[in-house]
Amino acid sequence: MSRSFQHDRPVPHVVEACVAMNLVGTAHCLILACVAASLAFQKCHAKEPADVRARKRGLAQFREEFELINRSTDLLGWDEPDPVSLVRAVNHLRSRGRERAIEVFRAYMRYARVNAKAAGRPHAPDEQRLCWIIPLLFVPAEENADLPSLGRDPAVGASKTWKPFDISVIGDLPFHIVEIIFRTGSPEPDRGYLVEWAAEHARLRDNPLRPVDDPIQAADELCNQIAQEDEFLRMHIRRQARRSIDRLLPRAHQQSQSPWLLDEDWKSLKRAASKIKFRWDEVEQKYTANDSR
Repeated sequence: MSRSFQHDRPVPHVVEACVAMNLVGTAHCLILACVAASLAFQKCHAKEPADVRARKRGLAQFREEFELINRSTDLLGWDEPDPVSLVRAVNHLRSRGRERAIEVFRAYMRYARVNAKAAGRPHAPDEQRLCWIIPLLFVPAEENADLPSLGRDPAVGASKTWKPFDISVIGDLPFHIVEIIFRTGSPEPDRGYLVEWAAEHARLRDNPLRPVDDPIQAADELCNQIAQEDEFLRMHIRRQARRSIDRLLPRAHQQSQSPWLLDEDWKSLKRAASKIKFRWDEVEQKYTANDSR
């Protein structure tokens, strides 16, 4: 025999009470969370010495230059090397003058070390990027002067040319020309010596880089010179040419749709690009195009 219980409206009151208690508890938790976050923020910044805060404020004045350097080609070519980004960094620094460029590089060295934990991320601060920017931006003040080494051991000895310089400039378009799968051995050295060489023994290049209007043709020329027997290097060079005009290409040929560029892919891309007239815009420092279709 089952027994039923009847209540004189007690259940709604209980529910209302529980809801009220739950709301109060939630609000209480939110208040505690806010207080904890505020205390953590204050504690974190209280630990930061005044000189560190001052140094960070000092680096803020170089924000534009730092962003351009971070977008430029990295040492190993793993960070989606883009010739246009390297051109923009070099030309911007040249436009600011020699003393400003040296000041930016010295500040960037500090900035990269402070943010060393970000190394390996796309477009992260990395002083090794200066291995390509400085040789493109500066020339020796004295003709036939020795140049510092760009290798892992700067003490190996100077030479009359930059070595190893894994950049090939075709029509003022700088391509990264080494396809590196992995690397072992000692870490890359501090590159401050390159900055000090520029400060003591170099002057700015006479003219800004002015890339040719057709990066696809430039890539073909470079591949014919150094990559006829190396399919992976051809793809590495071709991807850089495409990256410089990616936004101007039909969607089917953009990097997001076709990451690989085998010979047949490249021929297809060239057919599509032949209908577009590319032009380097010296003011905007990028490629523009007139579609002739």
